Amino acid sequence: NLRAYGQFRQGFYTRVAIGESGVSGPQRGGQSTSIQVASGAGGIGGYIGLLQDLQQIRNSQDNLDEQLQLLSQTIALEQSGLIDLVQVDLLRQRVQETRATILDSRNALTFSIDRFTTGTLGLPPDLPVKMDDSLIRQFELVSPEATTLRKEIRAYQGLVGSLDENSSAEAVRKVLGELIKMVAQVRRQLDTVKADMGRLAQAVPQRELSMSTDQKTELQNDRAQLAEALKELEQKFTKATTDISTIQAGLNDKTAKNTIRRMVVWTANLMRLVQRSMLVQTRARLETVTIPKIELDSAELFDVALANRLDFMNGRAALVDSWRTVQVRADALQAVLNVTSSGDVRTGGNNPADFRAATSTLRLGLEVDAPLTRLLERNAYRESLVNFQRSRRGLIRSRDALHQGLRQLVRDIDRLQLLLEIQRQAVAIGIRQLDMNRERLYAPVPPTQPGQPPPSFGGNTTRNLIDGLRSLLSSQNQFMNTWFSYYAARMRLARELGIMKLD
Repeated sequence: NLRAYGQFRQGFYTRVAIGESGVSGPQRGGQSTSIQVASGAGGIGGYIGLLQDLQQIRNSQDNLDEQLQLLSQTIALEQSGLIDLVQVDLLRQRVQETRATILDSRNALTFSIDRFTTGTLGLPPDLPVKMDDSLIRQFELVSPEATTLRKEIRAYQGLVGSLDENSSAEAVRKVLGELIKMVAQVRRQLDTVKADMGRLAQAVPQRELSMSTDQKTELQNDRAQLAEALKELEQKFTKATTDISTIQAGLNDKTAKNTIRRMVVWTANLMRLVQRSMLVQTRARLETVTIPKIELDSAELFDVALANRLDFMNGRAALVDSWRTVQVRADALQAVLNVTSSGDVRTGGNNPADFRAATSTLRLGLEVDAPLTRLLERNAYRESLVNFQRSRRGLIRSRDALHQGLRQLVRDIDRLQLLLEIQRQAVAIGIRQLDMNRERLYAPVPPTQPGQPPPSFGGNTTRNLIDGLRSLLSSQNQFMNTWFSYYAARMRLARELGIMKLD
């Protein structure tokens, strides 16, 4: 039972972490050779499942922020006559759908947390808890500071747009001072991107362990492109810093009108600079997510499990006990010769200490039980033989189930490792599509020909944006879910091998 309890602790840990135990605990009446073995597959629950739901909500919130960003831009284009109202309403409808989805997801997460704290941890449901999200921070492909910076730039664009042609130089100078403060924030964003590139360089050796030659070459090309993009961002930032200084130096009462126009262009370029930095940051963080590779095959893992599984130690001990029972029952079939003796020592008179040999008795005898009638002993012996064979087959069946489960678990781990790379490429494609669709909105509009209506965007512009955002969100969630499935599979493997160490 000490072994069974040690095994139970490992199962209880996986129950807390991923929502399943996969083992049995101590029990009265001895152990059995039929051992509970996991099938090698399973879902994700427990605390890891809560973190997964939390990150999906955050991904949806980032996707909603992107939708609101594009919605404000399409509204401006609709007011300029470059896009029709139907397309803008499509994006508006998608925004409301996403808000409703996030609301339902937050409510479901709150219910799941209450159920986890009460059902798994045994805590009161009204106990205030805070989740430690350090494990899912690697899936935060865009820093919250970058998202906040983009919102601030959008607000300053509206502030610049509030200036009219007759604004005084003092009013323009006040708004210009606010724009200059953005330079330091953009500098911090670029430093963050540079740090993400450094972490990518540290993660490359671990990723290359499980990559082919072609994959290594592709990864090197991607890193070179990201490095070149970061270099270009640094150059644009230097130019933006110089331009804002020039604009500030040239501001006076005569140049106020021209300064406003230059400020509009400068804020638009700064917005593009930040969005490009967010793209580089997203790709760098995406490539940084790694998983360790397992080098052992199923046969080697099976040997490790047999040497470390505490419940299989109990199973082998239970089989030996069955074999010992056969020996004991077989011994009972033999003839029995017992030597018996009995006697007493008595006292004489009323003196309790007056022991006398004449009043004492002693009896000796022999009891012989010949092996002629052994019906009960014979039935017990045959029953022990049957029980031994049943226990033997139960242990063999448990060993086969363990080996089969390990084979399935190793195959599932290999599948998830390949699937993670596929989902990584899907996220990269979704990011690239979103960037291309966004650039189409930023592209300058061709000049209008005399007598012709102003050119407009195609009828599928917002639909392409919606489909791109939906595809990006789906690929992000699938990429994260695949990583969590691999994480849970490795935890199951440690439990099934019996090598999980708990402090």
